[in-house]
Amino acid sequence: MASDTAPSIALLAQDAFVRPSGIARYQAELVTHLAGRTNLHLLIVHPSHVKAAHGALPAPMNEAHLLHYTAPSAVLRNAPAIARGFLAHPEFFDWNPMVFLNVVSSRLFTGAAIDRAGFDLVHGTSSYLPTTAGRTARVITVHDTTPLSMPERHTRNTVKCFVRPSEIRQDDEVIADTQSGLNEVLAVVDHPPENSHVVHLGIDRAVFHPPAPGTSPPRSPYILSVGTIEPRKNLVRALAAFELLRKDHKDLRWKLAGQRGWGWNEFARSIAASPARGSVDILGPVPDPELADLYRGALAFLFPTLWEGFGIPVLEALACGTPVAASKLPAIEEIGGGHFFPIEPESVESIAEATSRAAFDGNGREARRDASAAHAATFDWRSVAERTLDVYAKALGRPRDELLAASSAKQ
Repeated sequence: MASDTAPSIALLAQDAFVRPSGIARYQAELVTHLAGRTNLHLLIVHPSHVKAAHGALPAPMNEAHLLHYTAPSAVLRNAPAIARGFLAHPEFFDWNPMVFLNVVSSRLFTGAAIDRAGFDLVHGTSSYLPTTAGRTARVITVHDTTPLSMPERHTRNTVKCFVRPSEIRQDDEVIADTQSGLNEVLAVVDHPPENSHVVHLGIDRAVFHPPAPGTSPPRSPYILSVGTIEPRKNLVRALAAFELLRKDHKDLRWKLAGQRGWGWNEFARSIAASPARGSVDILGPVPDPELADLYRGALAFLFPTLWEGFGIPVLEALACGTPVAASKLPAIEEIGGGHFFPIEPESVESIAEATSRAAFDGNGREARRDASAAHAATFDWRSVAERTLDVYAKALGRPRDELLAASSAKQ
């Protein structure tokens, strides 16, 4: 039963529909599946950021209230609360002006806006929580804990903006993408198990699906990798493994789809010095329909990451029926089951061997494709939204049906 007085839900959606990243996808899918059904308020930097990427606000954003927490008028109006927050939290200071601004914006600008609006609940969707002082119930999704355990593999901005264990209150609800991820969170945060939840991420099954029967393979065989180019993705070792593969497969290419991250220069130097440099294609970010075609046309998908909180590209590749060679990590094993060829990510030889098996082992290939696609189809974004609503209901102490709005409220 829908309610005319549904509780107000503030969703941190600063990257939704803007950035080509897993967190941005997570935010966008929550917006898509909750807007119009709940009394949803989106905390965003400014609509112009979204319009610059799309030309107009995506339809789901028009079904929710928008709150621009960095707007000069909002910052000025909330200045006293922001100042009090900074005095209470001097640890937010950083000598780097951009890092300092990002930390203060993520904690204090958002927190002051939430307190002023008096939202019933706020969901921190990207591993941090606004610093709130009011009655607002709080939910945080922690995608992985590597900024705490492996700070050397992240930028200073990522490490400083990541939630500190002391910021998570006992009555906050914590979400992790996998059980292994939740175990990592509980290893660094003393948090009640009853307030800790696993909500697996999803894929768009309408886009990511096996090729139609009779589809011809591409003329130039290739291996595909997807993700931000950064040290954690382990692409320098993957390049060395690709060089080994090309000794027996001279026409093989390696295509990489994803934005250039903070480790791009190191990888670019490795490519420039590589004998296989003419066979590596850096594609940049690719729209989902084109990305799905790339998955379907690849001999294999290579995901040699050193650590991962979930690994959406693994599921997308499996959904497209593409053989996958991926790092043998807890999160990947949890979501991939037995449907991928495991890699020891710190071994070039292991990367090459697993990728070769994925790409060229024809024994049982069709059966593996069908099984992997069926497995990946169990992960969908609607289920993510429904499970998240259950967490919201628990945080608010209200029946789930009371979270549903009778009609959407456009602003």
